[in-house]
Amino acid sequence: MAVEFRGLLPDDTDPILRYIIKLQNKINKTVTDQQVASVSSDNEDIFANFLMVESAVKMHTFHGVHVFDFLSTSTYTHPLEPDLQYLVCWIKAGRATGNIIKDQSGFHNDASVHGDPILVDGTLNLGLNTIGTKSTAVRYNRPGSIFENDEYITIPDASNIQTDAIVTGFSEFIRVRPLSIDEDDGMSITLIEKIDDSTPNDARMLQVRDTGRLLYVVKDGGTTYAKWTATNTVTERNKTTGLPFDIVCTYTVSGHVIHIYVDGVDQTLTDFTGSVNWHDDLTNHELNLFRRGKGSSGGHVYGDLYDYRLYAEKVLSSTEVTRLYTNKLSISNIGFGKVAVIDHCATWTGSGGAPAGGFDSVGFDGNGFDVT
Repeated sequence: MAVEFRGLLPDDTDPILRYIIKLQNKINKTVTDQQVASVSSDNEDIFANFLMVESAVKMHTFHGVHVFDFLSTSTYTHPLEPDLQYLVCWIKAGRATGNIIKDQSGFHNDASVHGDPILVDGTLNLGLNTIGTKSTAVRYNRPGSIFENDEYITIPDASNIQTDAIVTGFSEFIRVRPLSIDEDDGMSITLIEKIDDSTPNDARMLQVRDTGRLLYVVKDGGTTYAKWTATNTVTERNKTTGLPFDIVCTYTVSGHVIHIYVDGVDQTLTDFTGSVNWHDDLTNHELNLFRRGKGSSGGHVYGDLYDYRLYAEKVLSSTEVTRLYTNKLSISNIGFGKVAVIDHCATWTGSGGAPAGGFDSVGFDGNGFDVT
């Protein structure tokens, strides 16, 4: 039998039950008083755990379409990249403006984006789109921005992107549209810079001097090897119609040979005898793009970044460099517009004949599956 108690207990309630209820009420009051005391005590703090999110919505009107004609000449070949061997870092900077850009090489050397760069029309035809926008790039350090001279990319230190780890040699590629080649805070604009240790004994850096000469510095085992182009090579580009520069720097350990290629052409180099200044915080060993490095106030690049690649233990030949400049996407021997690209889609233009059918209104037809 269930008994409901309301208000005071009747006089004829079982004494044991009355005692249990009274004890229960006392315990409840004691627990409540203790909880109140703990909350109001000067010795206790109340913390709220929550997630702080800084987000932004960015909109653009860039669009491009690849019209595919299904002609027999429209064949595509898979490139070397990514090969999971030589190409150890591949940052397709012109594809994203988020905080992280995934490394397309497969080695997980992901890049962090600092500041608030914006997506822009890259103008350059990559052979991917036939209508509309042909490529995109990301613009850094635009004048008037609250992040001017505070926008750059960093890639955490890793053994496979260090100069110190190289036995045979390496190659670096960067596609960039410089909108200014003036010095930033007294430093030449720096496209690439990395040190491997705090001396540093091993490091590398690519600068554009305010005259337009390119300077590539490699410090290998404590010895500095520096070459720059004999003539003014890089110029400021128009920000809406100008094309980028394809710059490839190679270093061969044997003989300490440096090459600088611009738009597929091997440049004439001379020895650089001036002083070389690395970034100030020598405990920071990140790979930097578009700045001198942590601790330095200068060297930021006002310009558009498209692509960065590092081939470790592979010194690109002049032929491979020319291929990359010609087809825009790979060092493989593939013609322009014929490089197979993953996750790429195309729209049938209607010419050249529709693909053969495989189904009809009843089931299968003779153009697809054999049914027996």
